[in-house]
Amino acid sequence: MKFWRFKKKWIEAVLAFAMTAVLAGCAWQGTAISEEGGLLTKTQVEEDRKQAIQYVEDVHPFFELEEDQSEYKEAKKAYISQTQSGMTVWEFWGATAEYMSSLRDAHTRIQDPGGIKVLDIPASYENGKSYLWENGKRTGLYVEKVGGVDVEKIYEKIDKMIVAENAAAEEQNREKYLAVNTILKFCGAVSKNDQVEVEFSDGTKRIYSFMEVGRSTEEVTNNCFTEGDIFVVDFNTCEVDQKLEEIAVKLEEAVENGCTKVIIDVRGNPGGDSNACLRILEALGMREPYYGSVIRFSKEAKEQGGVPIDHGIIETKGSTLMAKANEDVQLIVLSDHITFSSATMLCVWVRDGKLGKIVGEPSTNKPNSYGDILMFQLENSGLVMSVSYKKFTRPDSSNNEDMLVPDVQTSSEDAYDKAVELLNRQ
Repeated sequence: MKFWRFKKKWIEAVLAFAMTAVLAGCAWQGTAISEEGGLLTKTQVEEDRKQAIQYVEDVHPFFELEEDQSEYKEAKKAYISQTQSGMTVWEFWGATAEYMSSLRDAHTRIQDPGGIKVLDIPASYENGKSYLWENGKRTGLYVEKVGGVDVEKIYEKIDKMIVAENAAAEEQNREKYLAVNTILKFCGAVSKNDQVEVEFSDGTKRIYSFMEVGRSTEEVTNNCFTEGDIFVVDFNTCEVDQKLEEIAVKLEEAVENGCTKVIIDVRGNPGGDSNACLRILEALGMREPYYGSVIRFSKEAKEQGGVPIDHGIIETKGSTLMAKANEDVQLIVLSDHITFSSATMLCVWVRDGKLGKIVGEPSTNKPNSYGDILMFQLENSGLVMSVSYKKFTRPDSSNNEDMLVPDVQTSSEDAYDKAVELLNRQ
């Protein structure tokens, strides 16, 4: 894992909530949070806390499906205890983030605060430590303190505030959020003039500056190209549009004309509409296995999700029986830690349906995961939260692993070259 991935991937991550809202067809505008402003009274805090808990408990399938709810109950108890007095919106956001993180559902979360900044530390998280990079290479030095705070304390706060569905997500969160101002502020790290002192394992200390993180104006789109006899789909977003249809038609024509090697690249793809994935598989002459689901009905799901009733649950079982590979096509799908939601679903279809191979990094999204969100805005703080009302269960119901491990594990950067190498051996 190279340190230069940090900034690019972290920017993608902090925009994840906004992207999720857009993908859900939501026009909500959340409150930009400052550390100093937005004071809530005790009554306002209690009202928003009760509202947040009600939304979560009335909507999320967790409460109908999970026998062990001890972690959630402890988090709820702590949340109530922490929100017994007036506080800033910033402080309330932190308490709410910890509460919602206990569900271990990356689709269910409170909006990220505004004013995000990140220290320009060239570091990567490996084997429990954040190693410094210099001249394009990892050194033996690792971070011990940031702003006077032990790194282990910062990791603990990250684990509590940032949702992790599996071990890959926990590692990725620790890498991404170690240098983020919101986390460091809650840990009590000292900063001056947007600069922070970082202490390393050899006792040396260096000063690093915060960088502003803005929304990228670069348009995210899908593309395709050929490399030799390999057809490559650069699948960056699961969006059904004219561009996707053009790619699908080209792919169909290539397969009909004898193309036998295909790469679908979903590295960095945050998801969207799973029908986009189905269209690509259809173009390959393949049929996906059937994903199961559990839908929890509620008043909120009826209003926003269009479900027919306002209470109860309905479950459908997954199945691999309908899956169909194209024996004439060797398919490789590239994944990494940013691959999420519908893009992860594509990887699961390929794995459970035996449609091809996966190369790259494990997804931070569980193969059996919650999703399809409803959006809510808290009355006093103006904070926006998303809550899942479905659980998707993989076609191979016998497999309950937390993490989809690629057939060939390699770094995100090396995945494409590795896939080309594998296909050229054939």
